[in-house]
Amino acid sequence: ATQSRQQAPRIRQQKKRPPRSLLLRKKPPPQKVSVPADARKILKGKIICLDPGHGGTDVGAIGHKGNKEIYEKDVTLSIALPLRDMLTSAGAKVVMTRSTDKDVYGPWADDDPELQARCDVGNQANADVFVSIHIDSFSNGSVDGTTAYYYPKTAKDLMLAQMLHQSTMNLLSIPDRGVRSGHLYVNVNTKMPSVLMEMGYISNAHRVQMLTSSWGPKSIAKSLFKGLVDYFAAL
Repeated sequence: ATQSRQQAPRIRQQKKRPPRSLLLRKKPPPQKVSVPADARKILKGKIICLDPGHGGTDVGAIGHKGNKEIYEKDVTLSIALPLRDMLTSAGAKVVMTRSTDKDVYGPWADDDPELQARCDVGNQANADVFVSIHIDSFSNGSVDGTTAYYYPKTAKDLMLAQMLHQSTMNLLSIPDRGVRSGHLYVNVNTKMPSVLMEMGYISNAHRVQMLTSSWGPKSIAKSLFKGLVDYFAAL
């Protein structure tokens, strides 16, 4: 789920001490994967900041698979890590706000310091783009879809959001909830073009099956990778 500043109604989960994450606690090194030659030409040397939403003491939105709780923080990281691998294999420099299950600012931090710490990672790296990955939630479990949020602080924020959103629509079977402008913290307080991608609803039982499958997060990562290739190709 995005920050509390989002306009759309949502379930706001309270921070609580989560059980030990199933994800690796040690920083996983990038893996070499096969990427198209044209992507390597386009992405070589680009600095891309990836921000897997939530983490550590902030579990994010909570879904359910049977009797098991599914945490947004784990899903966002499971998407960001293969996306990092694709980008680095294409010659991009990838900066992660987190690559393990941890808080960025520190445990139990309020929203603003935690979100600013994420912005600082991208700003200090002089990243070309900032991509924040989230999973949405709503009280009505039938709601699903993907949304791209941007803030028009530069001439290219909208184009970045459009490119990633269109790639998602082209490559994934997921309802379209559009490209929307909003005052989300990480979009407002990063210096470079940025986008916050809501990749489905964790409150939707069908989407949870996909998000927790062996193939689902990698498919989402591929759609975001293609969107980034399209964005930089269009500059």
